[in-house]
Amino acid sequence: MGELDIAAKVLLRTAPAGVLGLALPGGRIVAVEPAESEVVHQEVRMDKLFGVWLPDDAEPRWLHAEVEAAWKHDVPLRTFRRWSAAHELYPDLTPFVLVLKPGCKQGKPVDRYVVRASRSRALRLDFRYDLVCAWELDGEALLARGDPGLLPLVPFTRGATEAQSDDALAALRDACSRPEWAELGVSLITFAGNVFPAVPWLDRMPQEILMESTVFKQILAEGERRGKREGKREGKREGKRELVAFLLRERLKRKATPYVARLEGAGPKVLEEVARLVAQAPAVPRLLRDLEELLPEAPG
Repeated sequence: MGELDIAAKVLLRTAPAGVLGLALPGGRIVAVEPAESEVVHQEVRMDKLFGVWLPDDAEPRWLHAEVEAAWKHDVPLRTFRRWSAAHELYPDLTPFVLVLKPGCKQGKPVDRYVVRASRSRALRLDFRYDLVCAWELDGEALLARGDPGLLPLVPFTRGATEAQSDDALAALRDACSRPEWAELGVSLITFAGNVFPAVPWLDRMPQEILMESTVFKQILAEGERRGKREGKREGKREGKRELVAFLLRERLKRKATPYVARLEGAGPKVLEEVARLVAQAPAVPRLLRDLEELLPEAPG
């Protein structure tokens, strides 16, 4: 789970009414009640289930809400599966998806999942859900609205600027209690840092507020885990490089020196290919020609 995914969960956990209101245009939510979002018998976990009340409602309206950091081609299928898992318990369940960023080569976001079988009349499905793309929202309108649950979205809105993101952060600070400010503020600076990476957004929040935020701690923990994974991968690459260097020295003796230096710029697949070449024990002139073609130039 990346930083954006972690920060996005806060929108539904800390101040869900604003985000859920995007699925009910024109409707003013007066109460929100989180529902159980784990359907155990099917082992499906969704972001959140909510019962929401509008001013004239006697009974709650049930919403299944998903927040996606970036659009992916499988969002429609995943939304359908999660909605289906909960539909038995909540028959009148409205599915809703909020997407923060367009996906990279993932196609245009769509609000439906379609299954059609050419030979079966029984298998015809057209599942639709409410879809909101943050980059299509008006940042100035969100600022004017002042809903704490929507202010973190400002950096992702259409034509957003650094100044608007700063205004949203200031509005959050003024509108929220300290715990909400810690959580939603960290989400906002995480989003702003993704859009405006050259700006030191962490400096915009007091250190003591940052350390009170559970989402900030989760992001730090995720960064530490990622660093350890990268360290392990680098350690494996280094070990493979040393093994290939040993094989070259054994096979080529002094002639191996320039090729060992060129191993520094070689990726895992190239290292494997070099080891395979040496293991095949071709004549030295042939091996040298193959190494010249295969290995990148030495760094520097």
